[in-house]
Amino acid sequence: MTYDNEYKDVLPWEQQVTHSGIKYDELDLPEDPNALTSDDAEWKLLQKNIFTRWANEHLKQVNQFVYDIERDFEDGVKLNALVQVLACLKDEYITEKIKMPKKARFRPQMLDNIQMVLNYVKAEGVPLVNLTASEINKGNIKIILGLMWQLILRYQVTASHYNLPDMEEADWKNLTAKQALMKWVKSKLPEEMVMNNFAQDWNNGIALAALTEGVKEGSFPDWKELKPENALENASRAMEAAEKHLGVPKVITPEEISFVRVDEFSVMTYVSYFPDALINLRAAQLRDKINVPPPTPPRYNEAQLGKQALHPPIEDEW
Repeated sequence: MTYDNEYKDVLPWEQQVTHSGIKYDELDLPEDPNALTSDDAEWKLLQKNIFTRWANEHLKQVNQFVYDIERDFEDGVKLNALVQVLACLKDEYITEKIKMPKKARFRPQMLDNIQMVLNYVKAEGVPLVNLTASEINKGNIKIILGLMWQLILRYQVTASHYNLPDMEEADWKNLTAKQALMKWVKSKLPEEMVMNNFAQDWNNGIALAALTEGVKEGSFPDWKELKPENALENASRAMEAAEKHLGVPKVITPEEISFVRVDEFSVMTYVSYFPDALINLRAAQLRDKINVPPPTPPRYNEAQLGKQALHPPIEDEW
């Protein structure tokens, strides 16, 4: 039995119970930062939630789901499926580069599955400093979050379309992924708006509302009327507008982006959806102009993705 079949009628994932017995949307952050330990630091809780939602945005393409990235990647099967979906974003046929995982019941089998994934992403240029199959199998959350961020950076933040027609003068190749994303964001915000980071500058939700309006005029026309003291309401309205008008998924919640110590990795993960949203918006406008029907949704076939993503292994083949 898989989690997917067992819980398919009770999504979204925020309502699911973690292995610790707590619902994801009920995870409380410690109020006293001096009392934080390495096990409950707020950045780990935030990144765990956000990176899990990001992973599920891709895994849903192959009808899979993760509920706890500390545990759900321990046998390598869903991690393998995630990486194969990400690789297909580049139109790669990778079944010859990364083997299909086997149903693993014993730790050596699980380690072998995980190592196959790590070997592939390393060959793709993803840095894997201190990243081992053993630590992922043991549920080392710091290591797993590090891997997730490297995948986000490689397949989403770096891969986003920043070199738009109105930005051709920029030498994007000389910029880091963070610098490129920040440069793009500033080009869509009013000149008078101060934007220096991907953390506290987003707390009150006003920059997010302005960015939504900047990408699609009319999506949030009254953003200038927002009050900084209404941070949670501002962020909630901006995310609703971004999802409705731009198709930007809510991989971060209003509560998380309004949190005073929200980290840059978490905000960058969400904001990096906006450049591609603009590309898709312009493509849709062009199709309407020349009367061309929209493209059909991508379909991942076994030749591209491998059987294990569409049909997870059931029997032990070892």
